[in-house]
Amino acid sequence: MPLQRLTRLTGVLTTNCPAFYISRLAGSEPPYKAPDHEAHKGVWASSESPDYTQVEEVQGHWHFVERLLPLRVVPEPPKHDGPAPSGWRPPLPEAPPLPYFVRRSRNHLLPVYVHSEIRGPRFITRVRNVEGDLWALHNDLKKHLEGLCGKEVLSQVHELGSYVGFKGCLEEEVKEWLYSKGF
Repeated sequence: MPLQRLTRLTGVLTTNCPAFYISRLAGSEPPYKAPDHEAHKGVWASSESPDYTQVEEVQGHWHFVERLLPLRVVPEPPKHDGPAPSGWRPPLPEAPPLPYFVRRSRNHLLPVYVHSEIRGPRFITRVRNVEGDLWALHNDLKKHLEGLCGKEVLSQVHELGSYVGFKGCLEEEVKEWLYSKGF
């Protein structure tokens, strides 16, 4: 620290007064501008002002507003004979006779997700919401994916989280297999 700065601060450091009090005494200007309470009085006045528009209530047009509000629950999907234009397929009316069941998400979609790592091109495809025998689902799906890929597919079974993971970006293949099983 330069010597000039030290000598300037010695008066502040040796006194018992706070530094802002000393700087306040040194200058005649206040350290902040006092708020003007009268400046915004007209904005919140109770009398009507020509600067603001009036609110007009139109009877019978509330259904336009209701269309904009979000729904409280997800509606039932429309009935389709085959796949929808987006590729979505409805589940079968009754559950397939398998030792496992893949429950759809609340938006009626298959719970198949691809997780990617930040550090590199590592993708893991996960099938969530599995009920029943996870190992049976793992074995059936792994056999199907190895037949498609032509090589061994690394996999993971998380029993507490009730999901099965496969290494690679295999989302479309897994969804197609689940659709073919009737989930």
